Amino acid sequence: MRAKFVNEKFTEGGDPIKDMGIGVFISKRFDNTDKAAKYMYANLAAILRRKLIPADIIYPIEYKNEKGLRLAYNEKYTKKLFHFVMNYVQGDTTFKGETLRKLNEILLMAGYPFKHPKIKK
Repeated sequence: MRAKFVNEKFTEGGDPIKDMGIGVFISKRFDNTDKAAKYMYANLAAILRRKLIPADIIYPIEYKNEKGLRLAYNEKYTKKLFHFVMNYVQGDTTFKGETLRKLNEILLMAGYPFKHPKIKK
């Protein structure tokens, strides 16, 4: 026999999976930014909802935009990365920014980018 009623109440704008705490990610507190960046690197494909980490996730270290600023992350992925950091990494804004900077360093050490983001192929 199947139940006819669901007793949980969800709001129209809410996320029922997150509200129940059964989603993929939970808010985490890290001891330091190194641990936070390593966690993000280990889960980066899932954070970006991809099978693998994209080859063009970051720009080469020497790349600068038209204003002469160094861009760390390809614009295609920036929104998802910031969303994850703001919602799931506990800490102040400086801690979150430093986590993204250290993630960029980890990606550079791992050999990324394998493909320059500005090259169409």
